[in-house]
Amino acid sequence: MDNQETSLPKEENKTEPIVFEKYDTKGFFKSMLFGILLGIAIIVPGISGAAIAIIFKVYDKLLYAVSNILKKFKTCFMFLLPILLGFAVGFLAGFFAVQKLLDLIPFAIILNFAGLMIGSYPSVYKEVKGVKKDGKRIAMMAIGFVIPLIIAGITLFLARDSVFANPNRLEEVVPEGYYATQVFGETFAPWLYFAAFPVGLVLGITQVIPGLSATAFLMMIGWFTALVDTIHFDYLTTHPLILVVLIIMLIGALVGFFIASKLMTKLFEKNRDLTYHGIVGLSFGSILCLFISQDIFRSGYVAWYYDIVNTGALTSTHVVDISLGAPLIIIGFLLAFFLVKYMDHHEKKQEK
Repeated sequence: MDNQETSLPKEENKTEPIVFEKYDTKGFFKSMLFGILLGIAIIVPGISGAAIAIIFKVYDKLLYAVSNILKKFKTCFMFLLPILLGFAVGFLAGFFAVQKLLDLIPFAIILNFAGLMIGSYPSVYKEVKGVKKDGKRIAMMAIGFVIPLIIAGITLFLARDSVFANPNRLEEVVPEGYYATQVFGETFAPWLYFAAFPVGLVLGITQVIPGLSATAFLMMIGWFTALVDTIHFDYLTTHPLILVVLIIMLIGALVGFFIASKLMTKLFEKNRDLTYHGIVGLSFGSILCLFISQDIFRSGYVAWYYDIVNTGALTSTHVVDISLGAPLIIIGFLLAFFLVKYMDHHEKKQEK
């Protein structure tokens, strides 16, 4: 394939020059497949869109294309086009699939995606594998590791009254809009509109930094299941103001994505190695956060506890949910692990 453009000159071998290539049919659909997975990653707990970009070997190109879209619109847009098309398909399909599955088996689904994240972890860790760990590198990994844990712990503590409250429900299937009403209330307080932008800002950032997940962050602050629960026809017609909250979040996400793309490009230029050590810590900490998030407490641990307190046993739905957890985490791990292995093998084959 012919080179279309080369940018970002080498600086002391810290980073390779960015090369965009003209798409052939195979390349176009490969990028579209990446976009589909990226769209799903926005919805799926525990999956980082940036980690998927690393697996597909387009992370640096994606950063450069987004951060330079205004300067070199045609070149960057043509690279992003199949990714954007795939993203729309993946986002819609992933959203409605996860919405339904979370209604039925929330704990098992979160375990499944935790398995996916664990399986894809080597794609991030290999960037620092074999590098001698000095004080700076270890410190960066430690800082990255504790950041998501601190966020999850603080938000869980602040929301402890609502998270650990007795749901007082006897239904085995959670009614539509239940979690949305529990988190956002029947009317939307003014603080919610002000909070929507910074939340969206962080969501945009999570899609740029490997090891972070938009849905993992939303679960940390207790918004993930609630936001998914808002996208029902009955809820939208009775609570139309949620659309304003979603629009504000979307604007924040776009701003966060653009800022983070610029920042990560600069950090990679300055010190790629040290930056990736921080990223590795973030990735590992994010995996653990899936199990201490507000959402998993609210729909899992706390619900099970009150099942036993109120009726003396778990409901049949929760029994199925827990039983499916073990096989689904293994399936998720194997799928991601072999995808990483396949991409590594394909890359080595191309280099020969």
